[in-house]
Amino acid sequence: MIATNRHIAEPWYGDDDAKKLIDRGATATLEDLMVFFPDSAKPVRLLPGSISKSSDVAVLRAAQPDLTRRLAVLPLAKSPGPAGQPVMVIGYPLGTAGLVAKSPSEVYERLAYKQNDIDTVNKLASLSLIRPSTTYGHLSDAVGDRIIYDAPSAHGGSGSPVFNLKGEVIGVNFAYMDAFSGSTLGVSVDSLRPLLKEVEARSHSTVSNHQLPTSPAK
Repeated sequence: MIATNRHIAEPWYGDDDAKKLIDRGATATLEDLMVFFPDSAKPVRLLPGSISKSSDVAVLRAAQPDLTRRLAVLPLAKSPGPAGQPVMVIGYPLGTAGLVAKSPSEVYERLAYKQNDIDTVNKLASLSLIRPSTTYGHLSDAVGDRIIYDAPSAHGGSGSPVFNLKGEVIGVNFAYMDAFSGSTLGVSVDSLRPLLKEVEARSHSTVSNHQLPTSPAK
């Protein structure tokens, strides 16, 4: 299971133009969604899971679990914790452009003008250049399902895990304020936990159904 934002699982979420079309009867569908991991040359296709109807958070499933079994499962904090505590955000601000910018000069020169191309990401993965960025700050507040902190982020940083000092996830990064660097926003771990349980329960139900004995033909 992989936690991310609802606006990634449903790219039309929060899009006013898309909403107008949907209100007129259009049906929005996601054709494909891939995730890349550091030190892995192959992407993993994501499948539907559980999407929050009230927060910008979602949990998706990996289509090739064998490729993700070697990854450590991130522990969840019991709560976001007190204001003032140090936090850390690990993700990919600026998306592909950020990855290309951090590449060696010879790679940068080849890929600088193809930053939003899936082929570019595949090339970066083959060269082990899928490398996340880490920023630090402090938790300033937790209000409802949101946490606010000053660890910097940027466009492309959506879905990044927000950690406390114990290495526990306290939220999922989803937005930042352009005019004020002190406000980066995440969805609290409290909103993430129910989605994880829902996907897990659904997976167990599917496995159980597949293991039911079949009745002999008469």
